[in-house]
Amino acid sequence: MNSPCIDVHSHSVPRGWPDLAEATGVPGAWPWLRVDSEREAMVMVGTSEFRRVTDSAWSADTRLADMDADGIAVQVVSPTPVFFEYARPADQGAIVSRIFNDLALELCTEAPDRLIPFCQVPLQDLDAANRELDRCLANGHRGVEIGNHVGD
Repeated sequence: MNSPCIDVHSHSVPRGWPDLAEATGVPGAWPWLRVDSEREAMVMVGTSEFRRVTDSAWSADTRLADMDADGIAVQVVSPTPVFFEYARPADQGAIVSRIFNDLALELCTEAPDRLIPFCQVPLQDLDAANRELDRCLANGHRGVEIGNHVGD
């Protein structure tokens, strides 16, 4: 009997997102995406390069083609930890979590039987984290990914 292959460790990076300084009302070194070509981009934090990504991070079509080529039936799509923003105040973390959670859900609605969205929550404030988790589960997320360092 062949069981389906499930990838439980995959992250998403949206093709773009609102300016986080504007969204939170707080200037500073926020993550943003420098798009280098149709298929490649660099995640930036302020002026520093963080990680190069390809369109499989934001394109459901590319992600699904890669999954098919690798024999993966289902993929858990988790947030990318650089977006957790645990070092910031909880209200800012909640805004950022909402933005990236909504964008991840958009990606996964392209193939809901194959792309399983996990959300992120602002762990700086457990009440805020629970509110965001409840919102995400009601909207279609199927789990949550948390980091292992808050306040470091």
